[in-house]
Amino acid sequence: MVAQNISKTRLWVARIMSGLVILFMLFDGIFKLIQPEPVITGTLELGYAEHHIALLGILALVSTVLYALPRTAF
Repeated sequence: MVAQNISKTRLWVARIMSGLVILFMLFDGIFKLIQPEPVITGTLELGYAEHHIALLGILALVSTVLYALPRTAF
């Protein structure tokens, strides 16, 4: 792979955007595991069964961790 020169501004914008995605997904996954009433209501309105909410939370958290870890970590 060819190394590219990326400006510091572009690098920080990318990090901030990635951080926002990670925070949103963590927030979503954790609240699906906690299952407050608004989460249950919203998920049911989307057409999912109530017993699937915890599974969706686990999948969201696993996906977030896999996204947050850099490829070179393994």
